[in-house]
Amino acid sequence: MQVRGTLRSQPSIIRLGLLACLAFLVYLFEANTLALTGIIYLPLNLGTGTLGPGNFLVGFVLLIVQMPVVLAIGVVRKREVRAKQATTKKN
Repeated sequence: MQVRGTLRSQPSIIRLGLLACLAFLVYLFEANTLALTGIIYLPLNLGTGTLGPGNFLVGFVLLIVQMPVVLAIGVVRKREVRAKQATTKKN
């Protein structure tokens, strides 16, 4: 059965998009951590200077933003497993 272009029919595409978003957020978190420790230099004075609450806030916000993405990946994976189980029961 073919569903006309709905996102429900393609959970693997949604999962890949979420993984790409998560990879970008992890990259930003790692870059921020390396800049805070002084290993790398980020332009526009991001992560350099003294360690203050603002610098730790950036890392905390990046971690918080990653949580909904991780939860969404779990939901999409659960839908994908249920869809596969439904097709195997029909056969």
